[in-house]
Amino acid sequence: MSAVSSAIVAIIITLSGAGGIPMADLLHREPRLYINSTVNSTDFVEIIYEVNSPGFIELHLFDKAGKKIWIKGKVTDKAGADAIKIPRKPLVKDDRYTFVLKYKGKDYNGSFYAP
Repeated sequence: MSAVSSAIVAIIITLSGAGGIPMADLLHREPRLYINSTVNSTDFVEIIYEVNSPGFIELHLFDKAGKKIWIKGKVTDKAGADAIKIPRKPLVKDDRYTFVLKYKGKDYNGSFYAP
């Protein structure tokens, strides 16, 4: 057996042997969502987020009393940055709002003050 063949066999044994890292775990990344920023405008509030795999994202918006006032769903068809715009209409100036972004069975929380 050549040195190259031995090296490849050794790597496969290390990755799949007892105590090693299964190859499937190395290739699989758990879907994650990252809230990058919140942009306030006089017309809308934009929640900018980033995902590492495509999927459906749902935003639930709550007022200061904890009442759900707005829901928006969006399909993100590729990994990377994207945004959801919340129209000014349901917002009261200077009130604090909380939101939950639901993605791949997990909740990601954030908040902002209305412009």
